[in-house]
Amino acid sequence: MIKGVLFDFDGVVVDSMQQHFQGWKTVLAGYGHDLQAGDFFIYEGAGVPNIARYISRKFDLGLEDHLPEITEKVRSQYRHNKVLFFDGFWQVITLLKQKQLPLGVVTGGSSRRVLATIAGHMEGVFDAVVTLEDVRHSKPHPDPYLRGARKLARDPRECLVIENAPLGITAARAAGCRVLAVQTTLPAEALKEADHIVRDFREMRRVLKELL
Repeated sequence: MIKGVLFDFDGVVVDSMQQHFQGWKTVLAGYGHDLQAGDFFIYEGAGVPNIARYISRKFDLGLEDHLPEITEKVRSQYRHNKVLFFDGFWQVITLLKQKQLPLGVVTGGSSRRVLATIAGHMEGVFDAVVTLEDVRHSKPHPDPYLRGARKLARDPRECLVIENAPLGITAARAAGCRVLAVQTTLPAEALKEADHIVRDFREMRRVLKELL
């Protein structure tokens, strides 16, 4: 039985990943690399420093000594992003609130950005927030979702995680949670480890009605 719901943030709560990709593409162009969308979205959820490290290693860019400055440049790009929501997102939130389920956010995003976005646009929606700074190990390690479940005072096995990225799905399953994946950035094939996969939030609402 589902007794709590944990949301990834970027690409699930907010429609931000295309903006994030453009920010990364701009920054890495300054280091001579032409980043492609698929090579970025696959690492979503790991947090900016880890994404920079993964991309540097994958393409042998030798950027390890520049990770702090790349991290700051990318986060500077993020500050210019607009806060957008997916069609159907608020209908999903309304359904979950009607079921009186506690809701949380578990993200590889920075505390400063995520908490400011929630305070400015979603005050009172979430009962718990876990950001990159709150855990020792980021996704795909289970730590973030284990901490999210604890903050909701729920057993991880009682929690449904809503994700859009492979690293997040791996983290949630390792924590013992059920996973519903939404295809906001990647195709179903990339999300195949999830328990349920939906195309968008309208389909998600229909599936949730069956699960809850």
